Amino acid sequence: EVKLRPEDSDAWYGFGFCFENLAELTTRRMVEVGADSPFTHMLTGEFLTEQDASLDAEEAFRRAQAAGGEQEGLHAALGFAHLRFGELSRAEQEFRAETERYPGNLEGKLGLAALAMEKNDFGEAARGLCAIQAQDEGYFNARLSFFLWNTTPDAALLAAAQRGELHDPAGLGLQVRRLLASPRLES
Repeated sequence: EVKLRPEDSDAWYGFGFCFENLAELTTRRMVEVGADSPFTHMLTGEFLTEQDASLDAEEAFRRAQAAGGEQEGLHAALGFAHLRFGELSRAEQEFRAETERYPGNLEGKLGLAALAMEKNDFGEAARGLCAIQAQDEGYFNARLSFFLWNTTPDAALLAAAQRGELHDPAGLGLQVRRLLASPRLES
């Protein structure tokens, strides 16, 4: 287990800076090597989304669509970019396109659940999350804390998953409420 200490803040800052630099260099190199690859455009779009560059991210995703036609996960990635930038109707269009073209795709379903949360439709969000959990428990367990916190699961969530409590709607609801009440929740 990694423990954060205030005296290590310079090291953690440096680590974060190195990670950002590595991500940027890797993206630039991929663009040089596979400039017309839909995968390269998709990764570039995801990187730009994380950098809050909405127009550039959308352009990269559109280039991925043009370069490779339909690719599973692409509409969901564009939907998450729109969702991050507060473009709810455009996000919904992309998530629906993903789930219509690829009915088993969990990213599209997760996007629709996230959209429901943004619209304060917690019942629909819970139904969507339960459907994802029923379809692929491993995916669900890995994504739940990223979905709400944008980070890895804490010990309590891992323990609840190990005990099977996330199978039960009451247990799942308890964990979701706990995650939503946490100061770790992304605003």
